[in-house]
Amino acid sequence: MSAVITQGPQAAHDSGIRPLSAIAYGVIHVTECADPIDGAEDVASYFAQEQSGGSTQYVIDNDSIVQTLPDDRIAWGAPPLNYSGIHIEQSGYSDFTREQWLATYLPQIDNTAWNMARLSRLYDIPLRWLTAADLVAIGTNPAKGSGGWTGHQEVSAAWHQTDHGDPGDGYPVDVLMAKAHFYANGGDAVYEIAPAGWLRFYRLKDGRGDYLLTSSVDEAKRSGYDYEGIAFDVALTKTNTLPLYRLVVNGFHFYTASESEKNQLVSTGAVNEGMIASVGASGTMVKRLVNGSLHLWTTSNDEAATAASNGWSYEGFAFGCGVIQVEASPTWKITKQTATHVEIDLS
Repeated sequence: MSAVITQGPQAAHDSGIRPLSAIAYGVIHVTECADPIDGAEDVASYFAQEQSGGSTQYVIDNDSIVQTLPDDRIAWGAPPLNYSGIHIEQSGYSDFTREQWLATYLPQIDNTAWNMARLSRLYDIPLRWLTAADLVAIGTNPAKGSGGWTGHQEVSAAWHQTDHGDPGDGYPVDVLMAKAHFYANGGDAVYEIAPAGWLRFYRLKDGRGDYLLTSSVDEAKRSGYDYEGIAFDVALTKTNTLPLYRLVVNGFHFYTASESEKNQLVSTGAVNEGMIASVGASGTMVKRLVNGSLHLWTTSNDEAATAASNGWSYEGFAFGCGVIQVEASPTWKITKQTATHVEIDLS
Protein backbone atom coordinates (compact mmCIF):
# COMPACT_ATOMS: atom_id res chain seq x y z
CA MET A 1 0.00 0.00 0.00
CA SER A 2 1.23 3.47 -0.84
CA ALA A 3 -1.30 5.93 0.52
CA VAL A 4 -1.36 9.61 -0.40
CA ILE A 5 -1.38 12.28 2.31
CA THR A 6 -3.07 15.44 1.13
CA GLN A 7 -2.56 18.84 2.70
CA GLY A 8 -5.81 20.24 4.01
CA PRO A 9 -6.49 23.71 5.38
CA GLN A 10 -4.33 24.36 8.42
CA ALA A 11 -6.14 23.96 11.73
CA ALA A 12 -6.97 27.20 13.51
CA HIS A 13 -5.66 26.01 16.86
CA ASP A 14 -2.23 24.84 17.97
CA SER A 15 0.24 25.70 20.71
CA GLY A 16 3.26 26.49 18.62
CA ILE A 17 6.26 24.51 17.48
CA ARG A 18 8.04 21.65 19.28
CA PRO A 19 11.17 19.71 18.37
CA LEU A 20 10.31 16.53 16.49
CA SER A 21 12.45 14.67 19.01
CA ALA A 22 9.70 15.35 21.58
CA ILE A 23 7.23 13.05 19.80
CA ALA A 24 6.85 9.83 21.80
CA TYR A 25 3.15 8.97 21.55
CA GLY A 26 0.47 8.52 18.93
CA VAL A 27 -3.13 9.15 19.99
CA ILE A 28 -6.15 7.80 18.12
CA HIS A 29 -9.43 9.78 18.07
CA VAL A 30 -12.82 9.57 16.37
CA THR A 31 -14.72 12.57 15.11
CA GLU A 32 -18.25 11.70 16.32
CA CYS A 33 -19.45 11.97 12.72
CA ALA A 34 -20.00 8.92 10.58
CA ASP A 35 -19.21 9.84 6.97
CA PRO A 36 -16.66 7.24 5.79
CA ILE A 37 -15.96 8.99 2.47
CA ASP A 38 -15.99 12.77 3.01
CA GLY A 39 -15.46 12.77 6.78
CA ALA A 40 -11.76 13.63 6.65
CA GLU A 41 -12.27 16.61 4.37
CA ASP A 42 -15.27 17.85 6.36
CA VAL A 43 -13.46 17.64 9.70
CA ALA A 44 -10.34 19.26 8.25
CA SER A 45 -12.50 22.18 7.12
CA TYR A 46 -14.08 22.34 10.58
CA PHE A 47 -10.68 22.35 12.31
CA ALA A 48 -9.76 25.40 10.20
CA GLN A 49 -12.55 27.36 11.89
CA GLU A 50 -12.05 29.27 15.13
CA GLN A 51 -15.09 27.68 16.77
CA SER A 52 -13.65 24.17 16.40
CA GLY A 53 -11.78 24.40 19.69
CA GLY A 54 -9.47 21.50 18.83
CA SER A 55 -7.10 20.03 16.27
CA THR A 56 -5.09 16.97 15.27
CA GLN A 57 -2.22 16.50 12.86
CA TYR A 58 -4.19 14.07 10.65
CA VAL A 59 -7.80 13.31 9.77
CA ILE A 60 -8.56 10.00 8.08
CA ASP A 61 -11.53 8.32 6.41
CA ASN A 62 -11.97 5.39 4.02
CA ASP A 63 -10.30 7.08 1.06
CA SER A 64 -8.34 10.04 2.45
CA ILE A 65 -5.51 10.97 4.77
CA VAL A 66 -5.61 14.74 5.27
CA GLN A 67 -2.90 16.59 7.19
CA THR A 68 -4.15 19.65 9.05
CA LEU A 69 -1.04 20.54 11.07
CA PRO A 70 2.66 19.93 10.45
CA ASP A 71 4.07 17.25 12.73
CA ASP A 72 6.18 19.80 14.59
CA ARG A 73 3.16 21.84 15.69
CA ILE A 74 1.43 21.06 18.99
CA ALA A 75 -2.16 20.01 18.36
CA TRP A 76 -5.08 20.61 20.68
CA GLY A 77 -5.88 16.92 20.81
CA ALA A 78 -5.71 15.18 24.19
CA PRO A 79 -3.94 16.96 27.05
CA PRO A 80 -1.48 16.31 28.61
CA LEU A 81 -0.18 14.45 25.54
CA ASN A 82 -0.44 17.36 23.13
CA TYR A 83 3.25 18.24 23.35
CA SER A 84 4.54 14.67 23.09
CA GLY A 85 1.85 13.21 20.84
CA ILE A 86 0.93 12.85 17.18
CA HIS A 87 -2.88 12.89 16.96
CA ILE A 88 -4.98 11.09 14.37
CA GLU A 89 -8.71 11.74 13.97
CA GLN A 90 -10.95 9.19 12.22
CA SER A 91 -14.57 9.19 11.04
CA GLY A 92 -16.99 7.33 13.30
CA TYR A 93 -18.68 7.37 16.67
CA SER A 94 -17.22 6.22 19.98
CA ASP A 95 -20.35 4.16 20.68
CA PHE A 96 -19.94 2.08 17.50
CA THR A 97 -19.79 -1.67 18.04
CA ARG A 98 -16.91 -3.74 16.76
CA GLU A 99 -19.24 -5.07 14.07
CA GLN A 100 -20.07 -1.55 12.88
CA TRP A 101 -16.42 -0.60 12.63
CA LEU A 102 -15.48 -3.72 10.69
CA ALA A 103 -18.52 -3.59 8.39
CA THR A 104 -18.00 -0.04 7.12
CA TYR A 105 -14.64 1.39 8.17
CA LEU A 106 -11.99 -1.23 7.35
CA PRO A 107 -10.40 0.92 4.61
CA GLN A 108 -10.14 3.76 7.14
CA ILE A 109 -8.51 1.47 9.69
CA ASP A 110 -6.14 0.36 6.95
CA ASN A 111 -5.22 3.98 6.15
CA THR A 112 -4.71 4.72 9.84
CA ALA A 113 -2.51 1.67 10.31
CA TRP A 114 -0.37 2.61 7.31
CA ASN A 115 0.09 6.12 8.70
CA MET A 116 0.89 4.73 12.15
CA ALA A 117 3.63 2.53 10.70
CA ARG A 118 5.05 5.51 8.82
CA LEU A 119 5.00 7.77 11.88
CA SER A 120 6.46 5.05 14.10
CA ARG A 121 9.43 4.77 11.74
CA LEU A 122 9.90 8.53 11.58
CA TYR A 123 9.69 9.24 15.30
CA ASP A 124 10.62 5.94 16.96
CA ILE A 125 7.15 5.41 18.43
CA PRO A 126 6.88 1.77 19.53
CA LEU A 127 4.01 -0.07 17.84
CA ARG A 128 2.30 -1.12 21.04
CA TRP A 129 -1.09 -0.19 22.50
CA LEU A 130 -0.93 1.49 25.90
CA THR A 131 -3.60 1.39 28.60
CA ALA A 132 -4.29 4.22 31.04
CA ALA A 133 -2.13 2.47 33.64
CA ASP A 134 0.69 2.17 31.12
CA LEU A 135 0.48 5.89 30.36
CA VAL A 136 0.66 6.87 34.03
CA ALA A 137 3.68 4.62 34.54
CA ILE A 138 5.53 5.99 31.50
CA GLY A 139 4.67 9.66 32.04
CA THR A 140 3.73 12.57 29.79
CA ASN A 141 7.12 13.31 28.22
CA PRO A 142 9.07 10.05 28.02
CA ALA A 143 12.39 9.45 26.35
CA LYS A 144 12.28 8.66 22.65
CA GLY A 145 11.44 5.03 22.02
CA SER A 146 9.62 4.47 25.31
CA GLY A 147 6.11 5.67 24.40
CA GLY A 148 3.57 4.00 22.13
CA TRP A 149 0.04 4.28 20.73
CA THR A 150 -3.14 4.84 22.67
CA GLY A 151 -6.64 6.27 22.48
CA HIS A 152 -8.12 9.53 23.73
CA GLN A 153 -10.22 7.57 26.23
CA GLU A 154 -7.04 6.09 27.75
CA VAL A 155 -5.51 9.56 28.05
CA SER A 156 -8.67 10.80 29.77
CA ALA A 157 -8.66 7.87 32.19
CA ALA A 158 -4.97 8.36 32.98
CA TRP A 159 -4.96 12.08 33.79
CA HIS A 160 -8.62 13.22 33.84
CA GLN A 161 -7.94 16.43 31.94
CA THR A 162 -10.72 15.62 29.45
CA ASP A 163 -13.75 13.33 29.58
CA HIS A 164 -13.55 11.92 26.05
CA GLY A 165 -14.36 8.25 25.43
CA ASP A 166 -13.05 7.82 21.90
CA PRO A 167 -12.28 5.72 19.99
CA GLY A 168 -14.60 3.65 22.20
CA ASP A 169 -14.77 0.17 23.68
CA GLY A 170 -15.99 -1.31 20.38
CA TYR A 171 -13.07 0.02 18.36
CA PRO A 172 -11.06 -2.94 16.93
CA VAL A 173 -7.67 -2.07 18.37
CA ASP A 174 -6.43 -5.60 17.65
CA VAL A 175 -7.16 -5.20 13.94
CA LEU A 176 -5.56 -1.75 13.86
CA MET A 177 -2.38 -2.92 15.53
CA ALA A 178 -2.10 -6.06 13.39
CA LYS A 179 -2.34 -3.93 10.26
CA ALA A 180 0.17 -1.40 11.61
CA HIS A 181 2.68 -4.18 12.31
CA PHE A 182 2.05 -5.58 8.83
CA TYR A 183 2.96 -2.27 7.20
CA ALA A 184 5.87 -1.69 9.56
CA ASN A 185 7.31 -5.05 8.52
CA GLY A 186 7.25 -4.20 4.84
CA GLY A 187 3.78 -5.44 4.00
CA ASP A 188 2.06 -4.26 0.88
CA ALA A 189 -1.55 -4.74 -0.12
CA VAL A 190 -3.95 -6.14 2.49
CA TYR A 191 -6.51 -8.46 0.92
CA GLU A 192 -9.46 -8.42 3.28
CA ILE A 193 -11.67 -11.52 3.03
CA ALA A 194 -15.41 -10.87 2.63
CA PRO A 195 -17.91 -11.75 5.38
CA ALA A 196 -19.72 -15.08 5.14
CA GLY A 197 -22.25 -15.14 2.32
CA TRP A 198 -20.30 -12.82 0.03
CA LEU A 199 -17.67 -13.25 -2.68
CA ARG A 200 -15.15 -10.41 -2.70
CA PHE A 201 -13.57 -9.08 -5.88
CA TYR A 202 -10.35 -7.07 -5.82
CA ARG A 203 -9.40 -4.46 -8.38
CA LEU A 204 -5.90 -4.17 -9.80
CA LYS A 205 -4.47 -2.12 -12.67
CA ASP A 206 -1.38 -2.39 -14.83
CA GLY A 207 0.69 0.32 -16.51
CA ARG A 208 -1.50 0.25 -19.62
CA GLY A 209 -4.62 1.04 -17.61
CA ASP A 210 -6.03 -2.49 -17.86
CA TYR A 211 -8.21 -3.49 -14.90
CA LEU A 212 -8.07 -6.98 -13.42
CA LEU A 213 -11.06 -7.98 -11.29
CA THR A 214 -10.48 -11.19 -9.38
CA SER A 215 -11.76 -13.00 -6.31
CA SER A 216 -8.51 -14.94 -6.02
CA VAL A 217 -5.90 -13.44 -3.70
CA ASP A 218 -3.33 -15.77 -5.24
CA GLU A 219 -4.10 -14.54 -8.77
CA ALA A 220 -3.99 -10.94 -7.59
CA LYS A 221 -0.57 -11.37 -6.01
CA ARG A 222 0.85 -13.22 -9.04
CA SER A 223 -0.62 -10.85 -11.62
CA GLY A 224 2.04 -8.15 -11.50
CA TYR A 225 -0.74 -5.57 -11.45
CA ASP A 226 -0.94 -2.80 -8.84
CA TYR A 227 -3.52 -3.46 -6.15
CA GLU A 228 -6.13 -0.69 -5.89
CA GLY A 229 -8.47 -2.14 -3.27
CA ILE A 230 -11.80 -3.91 -2.99
CA ALA A 231 -13.85 -3.68 -6.18
CA PHE A 232 -17.15 -5.05 -4.84
CA ASP A 233 -18.72 -7.94 -2.93
CA VAL A 234 -21.16 -10.26 -4.72
CA ALA A 235 -23.92 -11.89 -2.69
CA LEU A 236 -23.83 -15.69 -2.73
CA THR A 237 -27.59 -16.01 -3.14
CA LYS A 238 -29.95 -17.88 -5.45
CA THR A 239 -31.45 -14.57 -6.61
CA ASN A 240 -28.22 -13.83 -8.45
CA THR A 241 -28.74 -15.78 -11.65
CA LEU A 242 -26.73 -13.87 -14.29
CA PRO A 243 -23.32 -15.34 -15.18
CA LEU A 244 -20.54 -12.75 -15.03
CA TYR A 245 -17.94 -13.54 -17.70
CA ARG A 246 -14.34 -12.44 -17.93
CA LEU A 247 -12.88 -12.04 -21.40
CA VAL A 248 -9.69 -10.70 -22.92
CA VAL A 249 -10.41 -8.31 -25.78
CA ASN A 250 -7.37 -7.14 -27.77
CA GLY A 251 -5.17 -7.81 -24.75
CA PHE A 252 -7.41 -6.02 -22.21
CA HIS A 253 -9.70 -7.59 -19.63
CA PHE A 254 -13.43 -7.18 -20.14
CA TYR A 255 -16.35 -8.19 -17.92
CA THR A 256 -19.97 -8.65 -18.90
CA ALA A 257 -23.15 -10.24 -17.58
CA SER A 258 -24.69 -10.12 -21.05
CA GLU A 259 -24.74 -13.46 -22.85
CA SER A 260 -25.25 -11.77 -26.21
CA GLU A 261 -22.39 -9.31 -25.66
CA LYS A 262 -20.11 -12.15 -24.61
CA ASN A 263 -21.00 -14.18 -27.69
CA GLN A 264 -20.55 -11.20 -30.01
CA LEU A 265 -17.08 -10.46 -28.60
CA VAL A 266 -16.01 -14.11 -28.83
CA SER A 267 -17.17 -14.20 -32.47
CA THR A 268 -14.76 -11.34 -33.26
CA GLY A 269 -11.73 -12.90 -31.59
CA ALA A 270 -12.06 -12.22 -27.84
CA VAL A 271 -10.86 -14.96 -25.48
CA ASN A 272 -13.53 -16.11 -23.03
CA GLU A 273 -11.83 -16.88 -19.70
CA GLY A 274 -15.09 -18.21 -18.29
CA MET A 275 -17.70 -17.38 -15.69
CA ILE A 276 -16.29 -15.77 -12.54
CA ALA A 277 -19.46 -15.13 -10.51
CA SER A 278 -23.25 -15.11 -10.53
CA VAL A 279 -24.60 -11.56 -10.35
CA GLY A 280 -27.99 -9.90 -10.58
CA ALA A 281 -29.84 -6.63 -11.09
CA SER A 282 -30.14 -5.45 -7.48
CA GLY A 283 -27.97 -4.41 -4.57
CA THR A 284 -24.79 -2.42 -5.15
CA MET A 285 -24.65 -1.57 -8.84
CA VAL A 286 -21.40 -1.71 -10.81
CA LYS A 287 -21.05 1.02 -13.44
CA ARG A 288 -19.10 0.67 -16.70
CA LEU A 289 -17.22 3.46 -18.45
CA VAL A 290 -15.12 3.39 -21.62
CA ASN A 291 -12.18 5.43 -22.89
CA GLY A 292 -10.83 4.13 -26.17
CA SER A 293 -9.75 0.51 -25.61
CA LEU A 294 -9.93 0.89 -21.83
CA HIS A 295 -12.91 0.09 -19.60
CA LEU A 296 -13.50 1.02 -15.98
CA TRP A 297 -15.79 -0.83 -13.58
CA THR A 298 -16.71 0.96 -10.36
CA THR A 299 -19.38 1.14 -7.68
CA SER A 300 -18.35 4.69 -6.79
CA ASN A 301 -20.46 7.57 -8.07
CA ASP A 302 -17.58 9.95 -7.33
CA GLU A 303 -15.06 7.88 -9.30
CA ALA A 304 -17.47 7.57 -12.23
CA ALA A 305 -18.11 11.32 -12.22
CA THR A 306 -14.39 12.10 -12.07
CA ALA A 307 -13.67 9.69 -14.92
CA ALA A 308 -16.49 11.22 -17.01
CA SER A 309 -14.99 14.67 -16.49
CA ASN A 310 -11.66 13.31 -17.76
CA GLY A 311 -12.88 11.93 -21.06
CA TRP A 312 -14.48 8.62 -20.11
CA SER A 313 -17.94 7.81 -21.47
CA TYR A 314 -20.55 6.31 -19.16
CA GLU A 315 -22.02 3.08 -20.57
CA GLY A 316 -24.54 2.42 -17.80
CA PHE A 317 -24.90 -0.25 -15.13
CA ALA A 318 -22.98 -3.43 -15.91
CA PHE A 319 -24.60 -5.59 -13.21
CA GLY A 320 -25.80 -5.68 -9.62
CA CYS A 321 -24.08 -7.42 -6.73
CA GLY A 322 -27.28 -8.67 -5.10
CA VAL A 323 -28.44 -8.57 -1.50
CA ILE A 324 -28.60 -10.97 1.44
CA GLN A 325 -31.35 -10.58 4.02
CA VAL A 326 -29.96 -11.39 7.46
CA GLU A 327 -31.07 -10.54 10.98
CA ALA A 328 -27.61 -10.53 12.48
CA SER A 329 -24.06 -10.96 11.32
CA PRO A 330 -22.68 -14.44 12.12
CA THR A 331 -19.48 -14.95 14.02
CA TRP A 332 -16.94 -16.30 11.57
CA LYS A 333 -13.29 -16.92 11.04
CA ILE A 334 -11.22 -18.03 8.09
CA THR A 335 -9.90 -21.55 8.58
CA LYS A 336 -8.21 -22.07 5.22
CA GLN A 337 -7.56 -20.07 2.08
CA THR A 338 -6.21 -21.36 -1.22
CA ALA A 339 -5.93 -19.85 -4.68
CA THR A 340 -9.46 -20.95 -5.52
CA HIS A 341 -11.53 -20.96 -2.35
CA VAL A 342 -11.93 -19.89 1.25
CA GLU A 343 -13.17 -22.14 4.04
CA ILE A 344 -15.06 -20.30 6.77
CA ASP A 345 -15.96 -21.59 10.23
CA LEU A 346 -19.35 -20.20 11.32
CA SER A 347 -19.37 -21.88 14.72
